[in-house]
Amino acid sequence: MPAVSATLEDYLESILNLQRQSPVTRVKDIAKALSVRMPSVTAALRSLKTQGLIRHEKYGYVELTAEGRDLAEQIHRRHIALVDFLTDILQLQPEQSEAEACELEHSLRPETLRRLLGSSSSSAGAPAVAATGSTTCAGAGKTATATTTALSASGGSRCPSAAPSCRRR
Repeated sequence: MPAVSATLEDYLESILNLQRQSPVTRVKDIAKALSVRMPSVTAALRSLKTQGLIRHEKYGYVELTAEGRDLAEQIHRRHIALVDFLTDILQLQPEQSEAEACELEHSLRPETLRRLLGSSSSSAGAPAVAATGSTTCAGAGKTATATTTALSASGGSRCPSAAPSCRRR
């Protein structure tokens, strides 16, 4: 799969989320979801199309290609796994977990993410989180119980369908 920037990853994840909510995805829908202007979306879509990750014609709908969908689902699983970790293990508030995951998901290397999440999965960028247990927070003396859900290569998420997509700050 082609390497894409953090910003383009956000676009792919947003397109995936929008396609799960509606059969058609428009440029204006992506702009609204990411809180950006339509010319910014058009430029990003041009890049994603060049890389073979989407299909889009001027004034037409946006569709993920099979390769684009696979990459978007990996990004989404990585995001959800981080949100789960931050919420369930570190006990951050959901809003803070969401914001932190948006930043972390683009900066962590696959091996670091696997180790952070305690996963032994070998598929890069797509951690399969299935552990449930407890851990003691260093220095806090508190025990947090992990209730993360298994994330398989076939997808599946406990993220609400209307959850906002990430946007780099």
